[in-house]
Amino acid sequence: MSDTSILAPFVDDSTGKIEGLQHRTSYVMNSLLGHKSRRYGSWTFARFQNEIGLSNFICFSERDAKAFTPPSDNDPRQDDYDIWPGTNIIQPWISYKRHNGAANYLYLDGHASTKCFEGAVIEMYPDKKVLVDDGSFPN
Repeated sequence: MSDTSILAPFVDDSTGKIEGLQHRTSYVMNSLLGHKSRRYGSWTFARFQNEIGLSNFICFSERDAKAFTPPSDNDPRQDDYDIWPGTNIIQPWISYKRHNGAANYLYLDGHASTKCFEGAVIEMYPDKKVLVDDGSFPN
């Protein structure tokens, strides 16, 4: 089914400022299960299931919206993140202390778990090798 939403601006009630589009369809799961990277190769649902286990891979975490407000110059409408920039870059994007020093994380099998960042971050990496520094390949 194609996106049936009607394009309309999202206006922040507190500022009156346009902050993106309302009622956008997110294709992040399609992206997650069809993404190919130089470091990890191509990942499909079957590959996650067979090589890692769906209950062992964190695919979503709570976002910290403050990381996307000026002057950060980050796009507040992005609803996903890549892991290869490393935890020095991505950790501020995650609301990793929201619940008494922990956050909720959603696994690929659909279950959620509340964990501290140090306990969760390893499950965000397919090879279980956490990148701390930017691991992006040069262009």
